[in-house]
Formats: sequence, C-alpha cells, structure tokens
Amino acid sequence: MWLGYCIDLATHTISIPSVRILSVVQVIDSIRSQYPSSTARKLAQFVGKIISMGFVFGNITRIVTRYSHFDILRSPTWDEKISLSFSTLNEVGLWKENIPFLNSRRLLSIQCHYTLVCYSDASSTGCASYMLDFHNTISHKLWSVDEAQKSSSLG
Repeated sequence: MWLGYCIDLATHTISIPSVRILSVVQVIDSIRSQYPSSTARKLAQFVGKIISMGFVFGNITRIVTRYSHFDILRSPTWDEKISLSFSTLNEVGLWKENIPFLNSRRLLSIQCHYTLVCYSDASSTGCASYMLDFHNTISHKLWSVDEAQKSSSLG
C-alpha cells in the first residue's frame, strides 16, 4: 500500500483498498437512505471520496460527479438540507453499482510491436519474397505472358 493505493507489481496494477471502497459505499448508502434530501456536507464527502480515487478510476470521477457538484453549489450552508436532483441520485447509484468493476488500472500500458522483415524483388520474368524469422516463408511467382508485358513500377 502506498498513499492509499494498492500497487501490485506482479500484475502491474493499481487499485483502491477495500477499506476505502467500503467507506464510499457507506456514504452512498447514507445519501440514498435520506433521498430526496441531504446536506451539502454529506454530498461533498461523497464527491471528495470519489475524486480522490481518480488516479485509479480516471477522468470519469469528474464527469460522473458533475450533478452532485451542482447540488452542492446550490446549498447556502454546509449543514442545511437540500433537495437532491434526480441526476445526482443517478450518479450516486451509478457509483454504488460500478465501483467494484472500476477498481483496477494497469500501471504500464504494454504495447506489443511486431517487426517482420520482408525481402522482395521483381523482374521482367517474375517475383519472389522471403520473410525473415517467420517460418522461413518464401513466395515466388512467374509472370504470365500478359503480366510480363506490364511494367512492375506501374500500379
């Protein structure tokens, strides 16, 4: 564990510890149980916990807390009950359902680069090619009379 994240060097992944996930789920349950109202403080607690997980979840943390931010901004004080929008309830529900599926991200983006070396040549009588380190693949062809009349440099 490092700065609130679980880093697994064997699988090259980073995730949120289950204690932090449980903490968010508890706040979500508290907000959902008080619906259609909540305090700006409780909603900000939810948003803060989600945003703090952005390193693993990515930019979705900012996108899918937008309506919660709007509701927080509508409140005149932190502890006064405000009426939550239906969009905020949808955001809260989305996080409740999807946090377990989002809780892992690869540390390294492994990109496979394939390099094949192909040698080829063409003449007025035929063509041939050889692919290096690819099952010793060799191809060749003799031109037909019609093909031999055409230039190999014309498309």
